[in-house]
Amino acid sequence: MTNRPGNGDPERRHPTAERSDIQPRPSASHVTPTWAESERQRSADRIRHEAARAEALLRSAARFNAQLNLDHVLDLLVEEVVRALDVAVVSIYLYDEHSKSFSAARIHGLPPEFAAQSGPFESRQALDVVRRALRDGLVFLDLQAVEGLRDPELVRRFGLRSLVCAGLVRDDEVIGAITGMTLHRVREFGADERALLRGLADQAAQAITNARLHEQLQRHSAELETLHGMTSALSLDQSFDRVLDKIMQCAGRLLHAQNSAIFLMDERRRLLTPSVGKHFPEPDGTQVALGEGLAGQVALSGKPLIVDDYHTWTGRAPTYRGEPLASVVGVPMLFRGQLIGVLVNVEFKPSTRKFSSADAHLLSMFASQAAGVVHNAQVLEQSERRSRQLEALRAIDLAIIGSMDVRLALDVVLEQAVRQLRVDAVDVLLLNRETNTLEFAAGRGFRSRAVERTRVRIGDGVAGRAVLERHPVHESDLAAAGEFARRPQIAGEAFVSFVGVPLIVKGKVLGVLDIFQRSTLEPDSEWLDFLDALGGQAAIAIDNSLMYQRERRAHEDLVIAYDATIEGWSRALDLRDRETEGHTVRVTEVTLRLARTLGVPDDELVTIRRGALLHDIGKVGIPDSILHKPGPLDEDEWRVMRLHPQMARDLLSPVMFLREALAIPYCHHEQWDGSGYPQRLKGISIPLPARIFAVVDVWDALRSDRPYRKAWPEEQVLSHIRTLAGKHFDPQIAEAFLHMLHGE
Repeated sequence: MTNRPGNGDPERRHPTAERSDIQPRPSASHVTPTWAESERQRSADRIRHEAARAEALLRSAARFNAQLNLDHVLDLLVEEVVRALDVAVVSIYLYDEHSKSFSAARIHGLPPEFAAQSGPFESRQALDVVRRALRDGLVFLDLQAVEGLRDPELVRRFGLRSLVCAGLVRDDEVIGAITGMTLHRVREFGADERALLRGLADQAAQAITNARLHEQLQRHSAELETLHGMTSALSLDQSFDRVLDKIMQCAGRLLHAQNSAIFLMDERRRLLTPSVGKHFPEPDGTQVALGEGLAGQVALSGKPLIVDDYHTWTGRAPTYRGEPLASVVGVPMLFRGQLIGVLVNVEFKPSTRKFSSADAHLLSMFASQAAGVVHNAQVLEQSERRSRQLEALRAIDLAIIGSMDVRLALDVVLEQAVRQLRVDAVDVLLLNRETNTLEFAAGRGFRSRAVERTRVRIGDGVAGRAVLERHPVHESDLAAAGEFARRPQIAGEAFVSFVGVPLIVKGKVLGVLDIFQRSTLEPDSEWLDFLDALGGQAAIAIDNSLMYQRERRAHEDLVIAYDATIEGWSRALDLRDRETEGHTVRVTEVTLRLARTLGVPDDELVTIRRGALLHDIGKVGIPDSILHKPGPLDEDEWRVMRLHPQMARDLLSPVMFLREALAIPYCHHEQWDGSGYPQRLKGISIPLPARIFAVVDVWDALRSDRPYRKAWPEEQVLSHIRTLAGKHFDPQIAEAFLHMLHGE
């Protein structure tokens, strides 16, 4: 068994211990170190440096991990680099993905104007090279001796000499760079210092990423809160115009922009019609084609777009108060995948603000919420508009039913056209078939009355074409329509657009409904549908009025014929009974006069007149021997004579036109006390026309000669009437008659 060497083992003793000739070792100060001792020294130094670096990195890691504020992280990084490298100048540059450049976030040890003069370190063309160089680190022993610097004068002016640089890299992506520099002296940065700087840079990159994420989360939370508040405010407004105005206000406040605009997609998906904020360079109502300008490109692509210099981008300079547009951001307004419009925020020069991708993202989130609000407002407005249109058509229906006067009905049609279609002027031209021309019938919204002189031949001008072709005609530019035949009548009206709709009913053209606008008119299908409905209502109103006029004329002709027949009958009766000639005409005139005195309505006077003319029509059935007997009638003859009221009733009642006039022929021999004939009616049961006529009939009969007696004197007649008041006559009517004749 082999013995393991121990402390007492001779093999463990130093080989020189037994040699008597070996001199004692000299002191260290007098002996050159051996290679082994030098190696041990280097190893100890390396361990000490590594320990110091580890301690520094451990301390910095603890400090970085405790910070979520980006500014504090950058300040800590400056402090740690100064301590670790003992440098006078520390610069931190952060990379911006949007601008593809490095910009100074911190510069320690140099005046503030250095950052302003040096500007961003652009790397659009060499980002990959910069990324690799920063990952490995960059060292310049003397900056003033380096050729090809971006601004050597700036380096010499501030006395920059040696530089060490490390990249701020996270997940193989460069997020920035950190440099340490000396002033006025050249210094070599060793491997340990470069390693320490890279370690600090790695820690700082993680801390910066964390701080940015934290900042982004806070900003996102604030944005969501802001968006929620703005969306809640939007939902309180139901008016479409107010909704658009509120959206523009909220969009401006969201990004602190100078102005905003909304470009709404029309139903044909060809044009964008802007609803703009105050002082926007494009006026409200301007149409933008898809792909045209920023809004058109956003609508076409469906993606946000940022333009930093709108003047350079478009080649033109829309201005606000003399200042051109600067930065513009536009985002699509999407609702359930459908493009509602484009929301735009703008900045005007001299503002130097540039909208960022974060601004576009925030505005996009707001736009997605606003699109739903706009859609709902559009649906509500469309519903309300259709409700108003139905109410308008109902009002026109009532006007048509309530009046046969075509002008009254057309006034209602024109009023609703101006109100519901939101146009400047409207008129109706009716077709005169005798002259084959369209002639002015009614109008609204014109500045002068010159339009009332309009005479347009069928086929001439746009209105004449609408009638000839029997379909609507639209001219969006009247200045270019040389065929417009009414230029003299509208010369001072400044109309730009025209729409003409033929008025057709039952296949017959009655005229044309003209719409005029003093701006460009691009009607949509809903607008045209309502105009077509208005045209149909106007045509019905005109047709009803014309039909009523024809029927009225026919009725009037028939009435005239009836009245002529009645008058002929009355004259025939007078001729048959020559002793009473002229009696019928006299009693008719006085009866009408008395009826007016008693307040009988005019429309009832026609019936009273006809009844008075026919009061003795029943006598056609009385034999001449009785009718022309020169002396008094006996009882049998009176029995026959008293049959003439019944004969009048039998004769007239089959005639519908004369039934209302039967009261006088049938009842004028009834008496107030019930002693009359043929029904022995009493008091007010006797029809009023018969009571009125009875007084006049007796008065005229007593004043006229008869074969069996002479005419009575006037005073005797009036006295007789007084005596019979309350017996034969209605006392009030008898009194009114006497008062009418002699003012009693």
